[in-house]
Amino acid sequence: MCGALPAGSCFDSTNGHAVAFGKKAYTAADNKTCRADLTDGKCRDTTTHLMLAASMATNKVRKSANDWACHTLADTECLVHASNANQHAVTMDTAQATGARNAAGAARADLVCVDLSTTKCRAANKTATALVNATMSGRTSATNLLCKTITAVDGVCRTNAVIIDDAKKVRTAADNLTCITLATNKCKNATDGKPQAVVDGDTVTWKSETDSACKAGGKTATHKMCADSGITSGITGANTAAIC
Repeated sequence: MCGALPAGSCFDSTNGHAVAFGKKAYTAADNKTCRADLTDGKCRDTTTHLMLAASMATNKVRKSANDWACHTLADTECLVHASNANQHAVTMDTAQATGARNAAGAARADLVCVDLSTTKCRAANKTATALVNATMSGRTSATNLLCKTITAVDGVCRTNAVIIDDAKKVRTAADNLTCITLATNKCKNATDGKPQAVVDGDTVTWKSETDSACKAGGKTATHKMCADSGITSGITGANTAAIC
């Protein structure tokens, strides 16, 4: 029995039934027969279902590797592949290999994805920016590649470009944000975030059992050794899972 053409499909005249669009489109506005597979540099209009040239002049690209519907590139997306060969949109927060755009402009070449490697983050203008210790910057998280500015006193460090906030991790030095494990009898310097010795005489200890920032002026510390990590917190009281 004949019926209406299902949404998202065209009529395959070869075998006489409807097929999902995939790489196909209508032959013409008044002809819902499937045309030949769309070629590189083309996409399918989502309203007319006709073939269009994928052009940034109209801000149209393929939606994904397997969805050839025309798509308006979002601010969070870049274009996979520098050539027209199945060039399609992809979010910039899924993997560092597609972590940023080539340049800040609106030309098609500017919108192509670039690899951030482990030394860059994505700036507000969507381009790759080198991580420099002096700028105190890193990736917001392992899955959010946007650059985030940090300060000398917030106690965080950086591993593989990602900003890490961990009581057991500390900066290598004031001008080196690379994370290292906080050594026994050390706390995080409140001025520059680097390791500082815990000293009984000066009553410099961890701020709390879960906060390794240095705190002066407390009572004399009874150093507690963490059996697993070997870190001495320098804080009076029982060890806690958060540290050990």
